Amino acid sequence: MYTVDFPPGYSSPVHRHNAQVFLYVLEGSIVTQVKGGKDITLTPGQTYYEDP
Repeated sequence: MYTVDFPPGYSSPVHRHNAQVFLYVLEGSIVTQVKGGKDITLTPGQTYYEDP
């Protein structure tokens, strides 16, 4: 389990996770996208699961 803090306006470069990822948003919002998919905006209390 990791806690990740992104500053406002941060954009992560395209990357790959070689494991399953489960997101839970504590505060603020995050936009996530899987290759070939639509972008999804998550807000506090929302979750998202991503296969490797």
